[in-house]
Amino acid sequence: ENLITMNKMTIKPEVKKPSRSRAANKAFRRQQLIDATLDCIDEVGFAGTTLAKVATKAGLSQGIVIFHFKSKEILFEETLRYMTSEYRNTLHSALSKSPDEPIDRLCTMIRTDFDPKICNEKKIGIWHAFWGEAKAHPLYKELYNDVDIEFGNIIETECEKLSASPTAKMDGHSAMLTIESMINGLWNRYLLTPQRFDRKKSLNATLDIVSSIYPDCVDQVEIYKRRLK
Repeated sequence: ENLITMNKMTIKPEVKKPSRSRAANKAFRRQQLIDATLDCIDEVGFAGTTLAKVATKAGLSQGIVIFHFKSKEILFEETLRYMTSEYRNTLHSALSKSPDEPIDRLCTMIRTDFDPKICNEKKIGIWHAFWGEAKAHPLYKELYNDVDIEFGNIIETECEKLSASPTAKMDGHSAMLTIESMINGLWNRYLLTPQRFDRKKSLNATLDIVSSIYPDCVDQVEIYKRRLK
C-alpha cells in the first residue's frame, strides 16, 4: 500500500473522486429540480409551487432553476414528461419479463398499475394536480392522452385475444373499458380516502373482474393475486 510516513504518523494519500462530465452534471441537476418540483406539488399543490420554492427544496439558487428550465411552465412540462416516462418504463419493463400469453400480459399490466412505485399517495396526487390543469394546458392533455391511449391499446389487444374464447363475457373493447374504469376508480379512492385504500384488496378486486369476464382464466389469475408484495 502506498503510504506516506511523516513524524511517525501514517497518512493515506488523498484519493480524488472522479468528477461528473458536463452532460452528466446537467442531467443530475435537472433531475434534482424535477424531484424537488414533485415534492413541492405534493406538499403545497400545483398553484402553490413556485420557482423559489423548488429552488429552496432542491437546496439551489433560483437562478439555477431558470438556467436549466427557463420558466416555471417549462419546468412543469418536463416534470410531467418525467412522470409519463417513468410510468411507461415501469410498464414496459414488467411486460418484457412477462410470459407472452394474453392473460399473463393483461394481469402484468394490472399489477403494474398497483405497483408501489406507481400507485402511491404522492404520485396519484401529483397526477391529479396535472389533470386539473390539463384543460388550460393543451400539452398536459396531449401527454396524458398519449400514455392513456398506449395503455388502453395494449389492454384492448390482449382482451381481444381472450375474447375470442366462446366463454368470454365481453368483447375486447368493452373488457378494456371495464378494467380501465376499475383501476381509475380505485386510484381516485386512494386519493380521496387513502386511509381506506388497501393495495392487495384493490388488485384482487380488479383481477376478480378479469376472472368474471374470462372464466377460463381463473386459475392463471389466481397466481397473480398471490404475487403482490
